[in-house]
Amino acid sequence: MKIDDIVGHNEQIEQMINAYRSDRLAHAYLFYGPDEIGKKTVAKAFAQYVFCENSSGSSGNAGDSCSFCAPCRKIQAGNHPDMLIISPEKSVIKIDMIRDLQRKLQYGKYEAKFKFCIIDETEKLRVEAANALLKTLEEPARDTVIILVTSKINMLLPTIVSRCQKLRFNPLKDADITGELIRRYALGGDEAQVISAFLQGSFAKIEYSDFSKIIQLRRELVKRVKEASLNNLAGIISFSNELSGSDKELLVQTIEIIKTFYRDAAMLQTGLKDDLINKDIVKDIMRISSRLTKDELFEKINIMNQIQSSVMANVNKRLAVESMMIELCT
Repeated sequence: MKIDDIVGHNEQIEQMINAYRSDRLAHAYLFYGPDEIGKKTVAKAFAQYVFCENSSGSSGNAGDSCSFCAPCRKIQAGNHPDMLIISPEKSVIKIDMIRDLQRKLQYGKYEAKFKFCIIDETEKLRVEAANALLKTLEEPARDTVIILVTSKINMLLPTIVSRCQKLRFNPLKDADITGELIRRYALGGDEAQVISAFLQGSFAKIEYSDFSKIIQLRRELVKRVKEASLNNLAGIISFSNELSGSDKELLVQTIEIIKTFYRDAAMLQTGLKDDLINKDIVKDIMRISSRLTKDELFEKINIMNQIQSSVMANVNKRLAVESMMIELCT
């Protein structure tokens, strides 16, 4: 991905580019902030910018990466020899993964100006792996840049945090996301604002999914809310059979959208009408709100959270969804 394709985070990107252009890149950075707001995306786009053969401002690309030179294509394909990415396996980063990184760093760079290493979800380092990484940060290899990415900085060893230059990432502004939704998907302003509120400052949900399907899915769910089928057992079971055939990620997104209906209903009961996500169907949300107490609404949201976790853990999708829909009707 090119830097120009990233929505928001302009200050952080500018700081990294200025450090590179002035030959002041630190050996280690810590990108921290809420989950799924684009930290890893910025790290990869910056590495592509550094590796690009045409990123000096020539060829009319104003300093951004070109996306078509050999290094750019290798970054995009995930096979650049000087680009290392470590992600948790089964929710942990083991010491063997850090030791393998250390061995690769010893060989130095192959064809780029730097060797880049991105460690995603750094908070999932096991204790022994964290200690091994600390040694790497204390004795950095030459021409190496390590970027640690985390949404839970408080779970990292203070000694690791202290050896990195920290960059905080914040959720994107609704206005930035709304504008990009209108540009990319030709949405109307009202619908774009609703989808923007649903994303809650995270454009990564668009980058890592077929978001056009999610837009269409919300339209279908809104239609069913208007028909009150979410409060009709037969209709819900029928809909659950449709959902159970969805892929896992789309099913999780479906449940997330349904949660926003109940979340908004609870917000209405507390008088926070201005904080609604689904502002285009306020009357229908009020209908849900009038039939349930605030405690009942939060209980249903909790049920949906549990079902989402079950789906992600590969529990039978059809049984999970039918269970959720029955619970929502009781």
